[in-house]
Amino acid sequence: MLWYLLVFAIIIGIIISYEDFKYGIIRNKYILMLFFLGIIFQFITANGQVSFLRVCLTVTYGLILGFIFWWLGLWPAGDAKLFTTLLLFFPAHMYFSPGLIFDYLVNIFVPIFFFMMVLIISKARLKLLKDAIKYSFEPYKVFMLATMFLGFVWFSMKLLALFNIRSDFFLSILLLFIVYELSYTVLTFQTEIFFVACAILRVIIDYKNLFTHSYILEFILTIVIFIFFRFFVLYIGYHTYTKRVKIKDLKPGMSLAEGIFIHGNRVQKTSFLLTSFIDFLSKRKYKFIHDLNALSPKDVEVLKSMEKEGKLPFDDVLVSQRQHFAFFILLGFLLTLFMGTNFISYSVLMMKT
Repeated sequence: MLWYLLVFAIIIGIIISYEDFKYGIIRNKYILMLFFLGIIFQFITANGQVSFLRVCLTVTYGLILGFIFWWLGLWPAGDAKLFTTLLLFFPAHMYFSPGLIFDYLVNIFVPIFFFMMVLIISKARLKLLKDAIKYSFEPYKVFMLATMFLGFVWFSMKLLALFNIRSDFFLSILLLFIVYELSYTVLTFQTEIFFVACAILRVIIDYKNLFTHSYILEFILTIVIFIFFRFFVLYIGYHTYTKRVKIKDLKPGMSLAEGIFIHGNRVQKTSFLLTSFIDFLSKRKYKFIHDLNALSPKDVEVLKSMEKEGKLPFDDVLVSQRQHFAFFILLGFLLTLFMGTNFISYSVLMMKT
């Protein structure tokens, strides 16, 4: 019975993936079918009240994350619904793992990232590649990242070690990402001095380990990987997966890569290129005259009307090309289901055996 329900859910997921790729829509009737199948699946597999409570908490957490990703514009509402409903089809014991949601997300977004990385780099023009390198490896940016990693990130990892949190290569990159994002909006002369001071202090107390071949290699590799994924690929993706569209040609459902907002008595545009995650959040405070996820019929009507009346100082806007995530959400679910973890940890484990 359980296998029949699971196979049926996977078949529905395949249908959803096909329609998402073909027509760009995820139908609510399929989401409802998955939801009711998932409820039946859990009633059969749940081992008592505690197990059922774990399922409810996990699904609620997934629903909140799915909503946040939708609010941030990382995926459409249909993908958020699919992500949440597929959470109902894991075996009961998996809900006791604190890393289930994390593993599921890693198994979704890492394949998406590598797929898009290969695609956008293969499409990129030589000039765009040069511009991306110039943007990514700006000397000041590289210096601050190196300083943060050398000092503050190292002290942070030592602090985490006191709580028995084992440091590794991925954790160091994650910490560098968090430090960079949080410091971006408050990066003043004082904070720069603080990061430099941390780096100097680290050199003084840990100089014996700094100038080893292994650490120098790790240091360079971490900075290069961070810059490549955080800036280089992002820059190319933004300029490859967008196109200029005349205001008069805008259609409902389009997602803008530039926000149109009113500042004082003027209408302006702002780029949604993610120079910083915090910067992206702060831009949501602007008085935008359209939905940030997808243009509604009313948004299109308002923009076209303003353009005809001469209220817009421009006649076109940058539009993001539609991304189809349903297949990767289903793939992420299957990887998590059969591996019991994220594929990065699973690969490392397989290499050790």
